[in-house]
Amino acid sequence: MYAFLDTETTGIYPDQCFDPAKRRDNYQPKLITIGVQLVTEELQFHKAIELKIAVPQEWLDEPYNIECMTYQKALEVNGFTLESLPHGMDEAEASKELAEFLENNNVTHIFAHRASFDFRFLLETPWNMQAEQFVCTKPLATRALPEGTYNGLQNWISHTLAHTALGDARALAMCSLTNKDEFNEWFKTARTLADTPV
Repeated sequence: MYAFLDTETTGIYPDQCFDPAKRRDNYQPKLITIGVQLVTEELQFHKAIELKIAVPQEWLDEPYNIECMTYQKALEVNGFTLESLPHGMDEAEASKELAEFLENNNVTHIFAHRASFDFRFLLETPWNMQAEQFVCTKPLATRALPEGTYNGLQNWISHTLAHTALGDARALAMCSLTNKDEFNEWFKTARTLADTPV
């Protein structure tokens, strides 16, 4: 079983903040939602899951975090509000549910666009996901689109649920599998994040 995954976070750029002169090394964006669309090895759509994760209040109480998040327009892009961020599952509960979902469905590979972005969040405790499972679909997009036209996910995928975790995960799966023969050919030589720098 394959999983197509997307995350929405409080920071679009994990290594950037609003002003390099004011940057702090301890700024850590937080996960807001994770969406996963399962696809069988016969490339048929299967189950899906979306998890809403509560952002800790102590993180929200730090003005620097709010300033960085506002500057990056993270909430504007993702469609959340400050009031909604504290509500949801805690990370330990969400990580357990995600791990059980992937394990119970015998997931062998997890596909994500710019997979290193999502993996940076999911590498940490309590998620503890493994780089050997993650495959980035960006090389597939650059292969599928006319040469020189790739300009990010949005010119490969255009859909009404953009910037929702499950909406993007489903659209990514749909776009990746538009040409199943091409997907299978690409996947034969696709590298996991364990083989590439994160």
